[in-house]
Amino acid sequence: MFKELKLAAETVDGGMFVLAVDGEIDLFTAPAFERELLPGVENGATGVLIDLTDCRFIDATVLGVLLMARRRLDGARGIALVAADPHVRKVFEVTGLDRIFAIHPTRAAALAEASGDLVGVRTREPPSAPSSDQRAHRRDRPAVCEAARSGS
Repeated sequence: MFKELKLAAETVDGGMFVLAVDGEIDLFTAPAFERELLPGVENGATGVLIDLTDCRFIDATVLGVLLMARRRLDGARGIALVAADPHVRKVFEVTGLDRIFAIHPTRAAALAEASGDLVGVRTREPPSAPSSDQRAHRRDRPAVCEAARSGS
């Protein structure tokens, strides 16, 4: 069932712009999301927090809006997200954007973290490069395609 999109923008102590999302953000509702987000990004907020606590669905359209907003911020400010819903978090994890945006389970956790610097804060570190032992192990394994061609 479609849930109407509701957006609530506010500036909290310290000048952080917070945009709370209630509903679903998709191709049809992303323009409204963008119209609310961009003034907060462009009006000198100390940081941006997108609260997706009550958001149950996002698609690739919103990812594009978030990346555009991130590019518009200068290097001293960042965008953090609150995403408790596992389906919403998974979109960021599958696309690798959990390495770009700081993602927090609650607004309180995000605001506590924001008292520092949002730039570069993530819920987990990106994977490290494989060691030489791991690379050697990969070379020893037969490729799936080769095994399928030989009839194994």
